[in-house]
Amino acid sequence: MKELERQYRASMRWYSARWRRVHGEALLQTLLEGAEVEDRSRPTRSEQRNLAATGLRQRFSAVIPYVFFTVAFIAGCALLTAWRAGFQSTLVVTVPGLGYPILSSLWLGAAGAGLFVISGGFGGLLLRRNHRALTLGVISDD
Repeated sequence: MKELERQYRASMRWYSARWRRVHGEALLQTLLEGAEVEDRSRPTRSEQRNLAATGLRQRFSAVIPYVFFTVAFIAGCALLTAWRAGFQSTLVVTVPGLGYPILSSLWLGAAGAGLFVISGGFGGLLLRRNHRALTLGVISDD
């Protein structure tokens, strides 16, 4: 059983150290009991994949909304740049052989506005979800 416990502890390294300190023993006991019931001496591949996926999700759940806000900020800067250019000028993005530019500041502004709204909204939704999960005790802020 010691080898199985060692393998589970190794698989739990996907989770943050603080999360493991708070919840690790309970998860380990649940995994060991499941393996004992099924009379297994090794973790299954699906258990290892699940531990990796949920551990990564736990680690990055607090960071991901801010990535979307960063994208929204950059898109907002692109929108502002296009607006200041008056939506009339064109960028120097041309296809060789064609006599006209393929990307104008109008398209840059439209793409920036769309990216700004979508990224900012999605980041806000993720922050709200994380806040609710923290207040309900579903996830730990550790």
